[in-house]
Amino acid sequence: MISKEQKTNLAKLLATENITVEHRKVKTAYFIPKTRILCLPIWEDMSNDLYDLLVGHEVGHALYTPTDENEFKKHKIPHSYFNVVEDIRIDKKMKNKYPGLRKSYYNGYNELIEKDFFGTSEIDVNKIRFIDRLNMFSKSGQRELIEFNDIEKEFITRSDNLETWQDVVELTKDIYAYSENEKFDEEEQEQLSSIPSYVNSDDQGDQEEIQQQSGDSDEQQEQTQETSSSSESDNDKSEQSQSSESQEKEEEEKQEEQKQGVTGDNAGYNPNISENVSATDTNYQNKAETLSKLDDKTYDNLYLTFPKVNSAVVEYDTIAKLINDCNNNHRSQFPMSERLSEWKVYKNKCMRSVNYMAKEFEMKKRADSYTRTRTSRTGMINTNALHSYKYNDDIFKRIQIEPGAKNHGMVMIVDWSGSMHDKMYDTLCQTINLVLFCKAVNIPFEVYAFSDTNKTHFTDNPNYDRYGLNSLVFKYANRNEKIMAECSLIQFVTSDMRVAKFNEAMANLYQIAKTFSSSHIRNYNMRYMQDDDTKLLDMPGQLRLGGTPLDSAILCAVNVVNEFQSRNKIQKMNTVFLTDGCGHTNHDFTDHDKNGNLESGYKNYDCNINIKDGSYSFQYGHRRMRSNHFSYHKPMLDYFKHKTGSTVIGYYVTGRTVRYWDIMTFTKKEGYEQYDIAKANIRKNKCHTITNIGYDEFFVIPRNNLKVEDEDVNITNDMTTAKMKAQFLKNFKTKKVSRVLLNKFVERIA
Repeated sequence: MISKEQKTNLAKLLATENITVEHRKVKTAYFIPKTRILCLPIWEDMSNDLYDLLVGHEVGHALYTPTDENEFKKHKIPHSYFNVVEDIRIDKKMKNKYPGLRKSYYNGYNELIEKDFFGTSEIDVNKIRFIDRLNMFSKSGQRELIEFNDIEKEFITRSDNLETWQDVVELTKDIYAYSENEKFDEEEQEQLSSIPSYVNSDDQGDQEEIQQQSGDSDEQQEQTQETSSSSESDNDKSEQSQSSESQEKEEEEKQEEQKQGVTGDNAGYNPNISENVSATDTNYQNKAETLSKLDDKTYDNLYLTFPKVNSAVVEYDTIAKLINDCNNNHRSQFPMSERLSEWKVYKNKCMRSVNYMAKEFEMKKRADSYTRTRTSRTGMINTNALHSYKYNDDIFKRIQIEPGAKNHGMVMIVDWSGSMHDKMYDTLCQTINLVLFCKAVNIPFEVYAFSDTNKTHFTDNPNYDRYGLNSLVFKYANRNEKIMAECSLIQFVTSDMRVAKFNEAMANLYQIAKTFSSSHIRNYNMRYMQDDDTKLLDMPGQLRLGGTPLDSAILCAVNVVNEFQSRNKIQKMNTVFLTDGCGHTNHDFTDHDKNGNLESGYKNYDCNINIKDGSYSFQYGHRRMRSNHFSYHKPMLDYFKHKTGSTVIGYYVTGRTVRYWDIMTFTKKEGYEQYDIAKANIRKNKCHTITNIGYDEFFVIPRNNLKVEDEDVNITNDMTTAKMKAQFLKNFKTKKVSRVLLNKFVERIA
């Protein structure tokens, strides 16, 4: 099967510029000079050589054929004449520039001739018009035994020496003048009339449409308007012939695109302009349309761009003020001093395990560095070994070359959705341990939560538009921009905070975690009551759990991660996403209403959705993905890695136990074999690793395995030394293994 991605890259390489290549459900190829978009029909069921021929040919038009349609109109010569002569020029230029295309051109045109695309299989080629003989002569690679008189041979020589568009114009004029004086006997007239026409019943209207789009003469436009007005007089008939509103809109889009561009080989061609046209070119143009897939089973491609991303970050200072304001009222009496006191106690519990893992990490890192260290001789003599020069050749100094250690960095983004409420306490405790580790080993870090809570909520503005154009985060300015779910990145803690501010942020994060503890949870209200019911900790409503705009979070994280890398001079970036499920997505995009104003459009599952961002393009989704929203995230993660160069680690938190669906969703493998493997890994390592789904590593973790163990060793007087030792080792192992997020992160970067 031919890869459209490969052919897209081929087109870009041939064009020697980063043009945009789109594969659309259209009849003919066209090029839009202003936007540098080359639109190719969806070609299928063809040989590789023929595909390369068509791509090379269309790129040739994009590179060399004038984009001003007046260049064709002003000479009042049938467009098919220009097609034939111009094809000779651009094909020669493409083959000279890219010799590797010669074979594809030869085999491709041979395939078209064998399939009778030119309509000459049943006739004597020597008894047709010169323009058609010239066309077959040039396309067949001179394989056909075609006869020419002396005047025509001169035209052949001139066609071989075409260099500029002006050369094409002069030669076309001379050939057309010559053709008007061509005389044919009865047998030749019969040959001319016997050339089959592949114009379908609907082709006339299609050609007129293309003619209108490319720019016709004033007279032709008037005729079109007259036809249009006469048809409008009969409303009943016109209503029956009209398509649905969505189809009309889609057709208008294609017309608008083709208005801006040169529509390949049949741009501006009208088969009824004169009897003196190139029949072989006309037949090729019309039959070439059969190569494109226009049936109901073929799905069109919709090409979108991402909107400009304003800052989605809600700074920690805003969060801190909201928490303090919330807890300085008459209901809540939990001052920062008490929050800091509780945090200090919890931190001391964690640090015993964290410090050990930090020490272990440094040892692993040093051991790895040692194994990669190599010794090399220098050109300098070692004077201490000079005395042994008679029996030892190695009297030179040696140096140890140690590979440069990478400066790591980490950005963690936690799912702040409603379904996380029963997992949030353990998740945040795991996150706290990860932060403490990074702090201990001097790894720069930032921790965020992502939610579909509108940024305006944090500025006392209650406006909320989940999928809308009046977003504070995304700026929609152009047509065909992907509308993203509203998203906020809530900043909890960063490594560049001063000590006092860092402790304050960690104290707040720990208290936020406690509002989700199983013994004190009050649904999603984030309210924590101490055991003695004397003090209440309230969290602001702006921090309530929401939806899961994972795709939007990934897009917003691009700027966050790039700025973080630049600010901290990170060499090895690590981005962590933690969720408990698939994010929600949509198929909305920006469009224009009848007045040209920006509005929201919608594309159902009848097309493939592609995203373009400069030189990078990818298929965001297609109709087969509608049952599995997680499938949309893989191309988004690939895009994220392309834009940031970051390693991406994923943590997927399931329910209390891992389910069959949890594994099947990501592995795409039916049956219980993968499920059994996953359960075995979880029993042994508390998590299961899955690859090839966009993340560099993806860990499936049951909720029950997130609990951080910090219980002290229970020692009694009747224990023997051996028993106490075993108890200590068991306790320490439990503490270490329970920090599953930290363990996997350490393994990844060590």
